This record gives sequence, C-alpha cells and structure tokens, in this order.
Amino acid sequence: TPCAGCYNMFVEQYPKMEIDIRPEILHSTQYIARLLETGKLHLSKIGTDIKATYHDPCHIGRRIGIFEEPRVIIKAMGFELAEMGRNRKDALCCGAGGGYKSLSNEKASNIARIRAEEAMSTGAELLITACPFCVRNLRDGGASDLEVVDIVELVAQARYYPDQV
Repeated sequence: TPCAGCYNMFVEQYPKMEIDIRPEILHSTQYIARLLETGKLHLSKIGTDIKATYHDPCHIGRRIGIFEEPRVIIKAMGFELAEMGRNRKDALCCGAGGGYKSLSNEKASNIARIRAEEAMSTGAELLITACPFCVRNLRDGGASDLEVVDIVELVAQARYYPDQV
C-alpha cells in the first residue's frame, strides 16, 4: 500500500483486533527497496544536482519504524538528501494524520506550515514524502516554495528497463 495510514492499519491495528491478514503487507517504500535490492527494479538518476528533503510520515515512521527504505530509494535516484533537523523517530507530524485534517483543517494547515518551514530551511528544492495525506497537507500548508511529491511518483518517473536502453 502507498498509504502510511492504511499500512499501519493492516500491520498494527487489524492484528490487535485479531483479524488475520494472510498476504505479506508492505508499504510501497519497502516493496520498492526490495525490488532495488534484488535487481528487479532499475532507477535512473533523475535527481542529479537536485537537493531534496524527506518528511517521515508518522504512521510508517514513529509508529512502525520505516526510516531507511525511503532514503535508499531517494539516493538511488541521485538526489542529494538534506535531512531536516527533526527526522526519523523525532520527525514533526505533517498535521493530517489520523483524520485530523478533516477534524480541524486550520490547525492541520498550521502544523504543515511549520513542517514546510523546516523543509525549506534545508535549502532543498523538493520535499519528498511517502504518504498521500502528507503530500496534500504539506501542499495546503505552505510549502509553496518547494515542490511536494510522493516518492512513488518519482519512482514512476525514474524507472527504466536496462534491456531497452
């Protein structure tokens, strides 16, 4: 799943409710990193000479501990990764998680504005995340000086087939 909240639900919440999910559940970043590691996916260096920063979504970051896979993917695409001061387990929420944006859009946007300012302070041109709710709220909340993009969108742009090159 590309949704951090859905991933959390499948791997953490459903088991607590004794709902057994048979297939292996992976967040898209775990799956992409696995494909890179096994040589089944090839990415071009679309990020050469581009400084990017990464926002750790709460549901796959602090809740589950998926931190390195997105960074491996970003670096595989050639981006220069500029970490925000608060990252990984200490990352600031984007403000949209758990339906908070629906409950309090103004407060969620204020949180996103703070996070966007942190991202802009890195000097990055691109803010990458791995959650559609984070993308939406960071765009809404003031990251106007940065392009905000989901990592899966970048992978789709960077994918190439070696036998066709």
